[in-house]
Amino acid sequence: MLVGPPSNCNHEFLDEYANRGWSLFPILPMSKKPATEHGFYDARQNPADIASLFSGKPDANIGIATGKPSGIWVLDVDDFDANQALERMQRQHGKLETLTARTGSGWHHYYFRLTEDVDCHTGTVIDGVKYRLDVKGNGGYVVAPPSVTESGKYDWQHETTIAEAPSWLLSLVNPRTAAAEDQALSTYDLCKHSENRTENDMDRLIGEAIHFTMPSRCGTRNESVFAFVGRLLAFLPRTADNATLKVLAKRWHDAALLDGVMRTRSFDTTWSDFVRGWTTRKHPAGLAIDSILQQAKEGPLCKEALAYDDHATQRLVCLCKLLQNFHGTQPFYLSCRMAAKVMDVSHVTANRTMLMLAFDGILTLVRRGEQRAGGKAAYYRFGVNQGGTTPF
Repeated sequence: MLVGPPSNCNHEFLDEYANRGWSLFPILPMSKKPATEHGFYDARQNPADIASLFSGKPDANIGIATGKPSGIWVLDVDDFDANQALERMQRQHGKLETLTARTGSGWHHYYFRLTEDVDCHTGTVIDGVKYRLDVKGNGGYVVAPPSVTESGKYDWQHETTIAEAPSWLLSLVNPRTAAAEDQALSTYDLCKHSENRTENDMDRLIGEAIHFTMPSRCGTRNESVFAFVGRLLAFLPRTADNATLKVLAKRWHDAALLDGVMRTRSFDTTWSDFVRGWTTRKHPAGLAIDSILQQAKEGPLCKEALAYDDHATQRLVCLCKLLQNFHGTQPFYLSCRMAAKVMDVSHVTANRTMLMLAFDGILTLVRRGEQRAGGKAAYYRFGVNQGGTTPF
């Protein structure tokens, strides 16, 4: 069912938020983009100034400038893996009891009082893996309830006082108070150095993969198995034999039963979920793909890219090489949408360029994928057929 944008600026919420001391500014209807020229820098605390900002914008969403302007920072849980990791930490250290909002995409914003400088950054490292636990502090903003975006409506889920963040959480999210961000290996690093691992390293990683993907509540077995597959893909090749994978899936299943949350007794059901995840999941868990995309767009050009004079094509070649390095000897998944994002072009142009690279031998098509909105996604290898091949 479609939900329309808020009407009449939700003035009762503007007044309430202003009374909390939050700095507010309007956001475009059904969007997360600011409706003012300078975005969150235009945010104001004074009710009269807020009324002026929202004047003539009856359908505007509400934005809160985080950090010092409002005296708060927000932990933004952005996907399933991040939510699972945070729930694990709460089981160890205690539940986060603070004002909490459900976002339009169905995840959560945890609001905390600003007791020390907390800057915005993307991703938080937990046990050596970087998750989509984003921090909205100095230099950022959040969309506030009851705003509505294309993803859905924002609502207050746990209305209580705004608490100070516990020390264990601050040590995770704030580089000012911990060096975890600099010291931890990203998923990309884990994959990159997989050939140097000892048997003990592998046992430890498998144990962590099982521990941190246990179902958090009834009805999450399928999602938890998918998260487990994502963790395994960070250090196991896709060519791992079925017998090995079945042993790992059985270890996860037995641990989940002992954990007392999962009600599914049959291993066949878990194995079926595992097989589906192993054959359909495109990338490992974590932010590795985000870092690869950024490096492809902003990093130095690889030597293969220098054969082309178009900057967009050069960046696509770099992306393909980075993806191949990431996946080792295994083929990598590449969609027109991902290619277009790096090249900053349309999906059609990206598809044509991918066909050209295949013809030139830079790419070798291994397996066609399913038809998507941006074209056919497929699996490739980089630089295999240097003599060139027709990808049809």
